[in-house]
Amino acid sequence: MSLRRPQIKPPPHVRGIATLVDQSDSFIVDKMFDLSFIALYKFILSSIDRGFMQVDKINFLHQRALTLAEGYREHEKQLFDVLLQIDRAQGYLIFGYSCLSKYCVGALKLTEWQGYAFMAIARKSESVPELKEAVQNSEVSFSNASRIVSVITPENKAAWIEKAKNLSQGSLKRELAKANPEPPVKEGIRPTSENESELKVGLDAEMEADLVRVKEILAVNTKAALKAILKDFLKRHDPVQKAKRAQLRPTTVHSSANRYIARPIFHEVQRRDEGKCQFKGLNGQICGEKFGVHLHHLNPWGYGGRHEADNLLTLCSRHHRCLHDRTG
Repeated sequence: MSLRRPQIKPPPHVRGIATLVDQSDSFIVDKMFDLSFIALYKFILSSIDRGFMQVDKINFLHQRALTLAEGYREHEKQLFDVLLQIDRAQGYLIFGYSCLSKYCVGALKLTEWQGYAFMAIARKSESVPELKEAVQNSEVSFSNASRIVSVITPENKAAWIEKAKNLSQGSLKRELAKANPEPPVKEGIRPTSENESELKVGLDAEMEADLVRVKEILAVNTKAALKAILKDFLKRHDPVQKAKRAQLRPTTVHSSANRYIARPIFHEVQRRDEGKCQFKGLNGQICGEKFGVHLHHLNPWGYGGRHEADNLLTLCSRHHRCLHDRTG
């Protein structure tokens, strides 16, 4: 008795797959059911069903998030309106708070930033009511509104409200810094733990953009980006590291006929002096400075001194200049 392969009618969302499968004779062996085909078909159906269930769940969560976000914005506006009235009436005083921001933190359990933002916007709205209207109409976010309270005035209100509406937080911060420049950052490195230090340095716009680009390329934070930049720079430019790598290459004979110091000789001096100034003071103290070092000919090249390691010495710029001033 011959058996026929059953006709399984797939649901619409997998009918295309089933049609391709039905047209393939590779799934029929000697007019018997191909059990592997049936198992695969059931697996496809269950996988698609699970996928649709997952999509439905995510879509439900998305719609829920949209509803809650809208409710959050509406409640935020209502809270702002109430806080404006409390501030005008100084209602926080009867609850034992000296200002609106402390009332927001202590009584309403908001964060300090939220408390400051509500108070700052409320106070500024007395002189610039357009700011309050922009916030209440959801044209300007509370965070951006709180940022511009230090610079907005009745005279420039239109310009700053427009910037708060349209600029990103980063661009708005840049505009605020342009309007209220701070003193230049004093560079420094301050130890914060046994193995960590805090770096403080000012960046111009170009440097900041370059740093952001490095972070994007490497997909890392600022600390890791700086580490990668420093390691790459030292690998390419640190004479001591280059000298150690050059030590593995075969040596050749070099001439002193011109001012150019052959790289193998240069590397040999760097390995020996480790990139540190070797000037010895009257008390025997070795300088050891690494900043802005040069190679100095003990017997000047112009007087026949050769480009050889024993005629070369690493010196910092000050001691190099000092020796040349002495010798003329």
